[in-house]
Amino acid sequence: MGFHAFKDLLDKFKPREEIPTFSPVWKTCSSTRLQREKRRFPSTNSSQLVSRRSAGSHGAGPKSVKNTEDGLTLDRDLFKKCVQSNIVLLTQAFRKKFVIPDFQAFTSHIDDLYQSSRALSGGQVADYIPQLAKFSPELWAVSLCTVDGQRHTIGDSKVPFCLQSCVKPLKYAIAVNDHGTEYVHSFIGKEPSGLRFNKLFLNEEGEPP
Repeated sequence: MGFHAFKDLLDKFKPREEIPTFSPVWKTCSSTRLQREKRRFPSTNSSQLVSRRSAGSHGAGPKSVKNTEDGLTLDRDLFKKCVQSNIVLLTQAFRKKFVIPDFQAFTSHIDDLYQSSRALSGGQVADYIPQLAKFSPELWAVSLCTVDGQRHTIGDSKVPFCLQSCVKPLKYAIAVNDHGTEYVHSFIGKEPSGLRFNKLFLNEEGEPP
């Protein structure tokens, strides 16, 4: 799955030799809820492209980037340089090959579930930990991220909250990413033990369970 396959898809939107700066890309990706982040797409920022054109860096000379009645445009070579690090992800978005192809219908269902559960008022805020006891029972949010990076959120998602034990999967993922599974699993196990969450012990072989 290379640039030529992606170019063929782009040709349906813009068959000319020059392409408006990512506008057909973002328009198509928006329906998949693929977030436009500098961290994930560092080379697709229009202001950066203008700066590159002025500086003549990274191959972005005056002929590579220019303003037209369609907006800021790129030639094919510069466009290729900008998207090549994300070519697989963008091609999947254009072909609707994500794990949830109709993400709008999916999130509509999530929103319905959110609204129906919002009316539930049973239970109480945990008070055995001071950080948890501070929170209002009226706060309610749902956020999700698929394996493809499609994201959706609804409700009070901007309110910071105390993760408590919910942080453990994140800490585990960071540790495995930094040190590898073999090293990490020499210290911790993978199977539920049935014991208290904070109990430290080894099995019969002197290893984490």
